[in-house]
Amino acid sequence: MTQEPELVPPLTDNYSSMVLLIDDQIMVCEAVRRALANEPDISLHFCTDPLRAMTVADEVKPTVILQDLVM
Repeated sequence: MTQEPELVPPLTDNYSSMVLLIDDQIMVCEAVRRALANEPDISLHFCTDPLRAMTVADEVKPTVILQDLVM
């Protein structure tokens, strides 16, 4: 299994909502990415490392954070 990147950069800066998903399961990240794929106003970033989550949130400055509580 290949390692997925922890942070997926947006394609452009024209998003009205920035979502940060923090989850250690790549399958969940992929499912959310697919669910939001047709939403042009939403940029999705994800972090699989709970120890880096605060750093990534500080870098991304998300509008919404979705977090797995059992990691």
